[in-house]
Amino acid sequence: MELTYCDLFCGCGGFSTGFKEAGFRPLGGIDSDKMACESYVRNITPRVRNEDITGVFGLDFTRWLGDRPDVVLASPPCEGFSDANAGRIDDAWDRLYSPPGSLTIEAIDWICDLDPRIGFIIENVPAIGDGPLAGYIADELARIGYGKVYFNMIRAERVGSPSKRPRYFISNMKFEEPHAIPAYNRIKRTQHGSDGVVADADAEECVLDRASNDVDDVEARAYGLVTVKDALADLPDPTAIHGIPDHDPAPMSGGKEKDVAKLKWGRSLMQFEGSGGRMKNTWIRLHPFQPAPILMGKSTFISPFDDRQLSIREYARLQGFPDTFTFCGGFSEKKNQIGEAVCPLVSRYIARAILGGIA
Repeated sequence: MELTYCDLFCGCGGFSTGFKEAGFRPLGGIDSDKMACESYVRNITPRVRNEDITGVFGLDFTRWLGDRPDVVLASPPCEGFSDANAGRIDDAWDRLYSPPGSLTIEAIDWICDLDPRIGFIIENVPAIGDGPLAGYIADELARIGYGKVYFNMIRAERVGSPSKRPRYFISNMKFEEPHAIPAYNRIKRTQHGSDGVVADADAEECVLDRASNDVDDVEARAYGLVTVKDALADLPDPTAIHGIPDHDPAPMSGGKEKDVAKLKWGRSLMQFEGSGGRMKNTWIRLHPFQPAPILMGKSTFISPFDDRQLSIREYARLQGFPDTFTFCGGFSEKKNQIGEAVCPLVSRYIARAILGGIA
């Protein structure tokens, strides 16, 4: 039985990638970001609408899809809830019912119109479950007929991602984190030739030696988390002749070269202010034997071993995108698409959990 899905606030297609790889058929997506939609067309399906969701009726979108979806995916913007946003509204009610937080309510209204056969999944930052926010969202979902909802916390590193990314996946379905990284999400080395990607190597034959006196992340060792070195070690220097898509040298703004050269593993060169005056790090020298920090659109990572910013392909690897996924736009647009995306490895884990529950 072929199951279908649609993707609201689809971005470049991180959420869709995992569902498509698991065997679900995409009916279509919608997003206001033009370049992200072009990436979606290139990698997922031509059926995507580059529109602001607030200017489209959910029932019109349903008719455009041509079928009732089995699952509705939604990734409304997190700026209204994220503590990385210096302008985040203090009051929880206003945070949810004022833009951009109100786009979560818009997503719930669309879920009502789309009426999925199996259910829905709304992805967002952990702060969306803080205090009364979770109650307000549960009330809105009860309003459209979902009396029982789950705020499923899934950390991307726990399903095989080489970067940390805790997220809530609000749903009428319950998902548990795995006790070990699933076999289908274990890192696969990609063999590269002068023409780019050739083939995926067997996952069992490609485990790198992580033994090092520099490893101080107890969780990484105990759980066997994927590290930065695991994810990036087989990629050649971006300045070499390789033909790998999106693996061109990244820009380095003037004056940073000397400062970057002094950075030790895990240290940052710059900070930006988040909500409540909390400072967030960026221009971080990655630690090779640990998972990368949370990758956001504002994130800039420095190679563990070279004095340079990561390439787009390296950023994509850290977010869990396959090497076959290519991006549209300029460097900053591509990096933002990756930072805003749902980790495809988490998406695939959830999709397989749904398939296992109805088999």
